Amino acid sequence: MKIFFLQFSVKPTERNLNFKKVEGAYVSFWIRDQDRISAFTKAKFDISKYDWVIEELTEEPHEVTEHDFLNKDLGLDNYHKALAEGRACVYVGWPKDGQKIEGELKIDSSQDFNLGGFLKKQKNLTNKGRCLHFNNGIRCNLIIKTHSIQNNGVLSKIARDGKVYQVSKNFSDLKKSNGNVAFQLEGVSRVSTFKGFCKYHDNKLFEPIDNLSLIPTSEQIFLYSYRSLCKELFVKENALDLLESQYKMHADSPAYHGLLSGMLRGTKHGYKNLCRHKELFDESLKTENYEEIKYMVFISEESPFMAFSGVLYPEYDFMGNPLQDLSNEAEQLDMITFCSAPITGGWAFVFAWHTSSSKNCINVMRSLATLIYEGYDVGDLLFRFVIASCENVAFSPKWWESLTKEEQKNISEKATIMAGVFTIVLPNYLQDGLSGISEWKFPDVYSEME
Repeated sequence: MKIFFLQFSVKPTERNLNFKKVEGAYVSFWIRDQDRISAFTKAKFDISKYDWVIEELTEEPHEVTEHDFLNKDLGLDNYHKALAEGRACVYVGWPKDGQKIEGELKIDSSQDFNLGGFLKKQKNLTNKGRCLHFNNGIRCNLIIKTHSIQNNGVLSKIARDGKVYQVSKNFSDLKKSNGNVAFQLEGVSRVSTFKGFCKYHDNKLFEPIDNLSLIPTSEQIFLYSYRSLCKELFVKENALDLLESQYKMHADSPAYHGLLSGMLRGTKHGYKNLCRHKELFDESLKTENYEEIKYMVFISEESPFMAFSGVLYPEYDFMGNPLQDLSNEAEQLDMITFCSAPITGGWAFVFAWHTSSSKNCINVMRSLATLIYEGYDVGDLLFRFVIASCENVAFSPKWWESLTKEEQKNISEKATIMAGVFTIVLPNYLQDGLSGISEWKFPDVYSEME
C-alpha cells in the first residue's frame, strides 16, 4: 500500500464544536491506500464526519515517501502514523474576529454511528432463515444452516482440530488490522453457513455434490453454481434490509446518511440482478435443463489448503479490459460463479455461469487463457482472483500459519479491495500481487463454453 498526501481548505458547520471561534482551516491528510481516488474519497468522508465542509482542494492527492518529510517532524510523525494506522490528519485554523486559537484544532464529531444497533440487527437477520428453493412450501418446516462450501469433502480436509481460518466478522479485529480484512480461527460448523434452505430441499437438491466427488457433470456444475448464487442472494437480501434500517436511523447525520445512501443504491442494484439470475437458474432447475450452465474447470492433483465459494459481476477481465459498468443501475449485469470442489485425487477450481451471461464471462475466460499463453502463472492468477473477489473463503491453519507476516498482510490488503467501502477497483487488480504464495498447479482443464 502507498501513502498519499492531500490538503483542503474547509469551513466549520454549525454542528462543529469550533464553529463559534473558527472561520476556517487547512486540513492535511496522510492516507494509506492503493490509489489517489480512494484516498480522496476517504478524506472527503472524514471531513464531513467531523462537521466541516470543503471550500477547496488546495493540494491534489499524490504519493509520498518518508524522504518527503525529512527534517519535518510533524509531517514525518503523521507519515509513520498513516503507515501504522491507515490515516493521519492535522487541522490548522484561523479565528473569527475577536477570537483566538493556538496550535492544532481539536476535532470531534457530532455524528455517531449506532454500532450496537447495527450489530443487533445484523445478528437478527443472519438468524432469520428461509428456504430459497423455488418450490418452497409446507415441507419447509425445518430451516437449517447450509454450508455454501462443502463440509465433508473440503472443509473437514483442510481443518485442524475442527477449525479453519476465515474472514473475521468482529469489528475489533477490523480495527486492529487498520481497516483491512482480518482472518480468525473458526469451527467448521460455523464457516460458510447460511439459513437458506430447509432440511428437505437441502438434502434432496444437493445430494449429487454433497455425497459425490466432482466428475464433472453438467448437473454437478449447476448445483455448485446454484448454491453459490443462493448464498450471495441470502447475504445481499440481509444487507439490503440492514442498510435500509441504518439509512433511516442516521437521517440526521449528513456524513453517514450520504455514505449509506450510496451503499443502498449499489446494494439494490446488485440484489435486483441476483434475483434475475436466481429466476434463470430456477427455470433450469425446474426443467432439469443443466446444459444452460457453461463452465471451465481447472484440475489440481494436490491436496487443497483453502476452500471458497462466491459470485462476481465481472467489471474487468484478467487483462484489465472493461466489461460492464456496475454503476449503471439500468444495466442487466452478467454474473460468474466460482468455487472449489473435491475430486478424486485432488481438487478443482470451478468457474460457471448461465448462458445468458456468456458474453462477458467468456471474455473473462479468454483473457485468462491469453495471460497464461503469455507466460503468466495460472496459479497466481487464480489465487489472486479468489482473494480479491471473495469473502467466503477458508484457509488451512497449517498453511496460513506457515506464511510470513508480510505474506499474510499482503493477502489481507488484497482481500480488502472488494470489501472496502471507499476503495475503487483498478483495472489491473487481477494482474498484480500475491505472486508465488499459493504455488497452485493445474495440469488439466475441462470446459464447456459453447
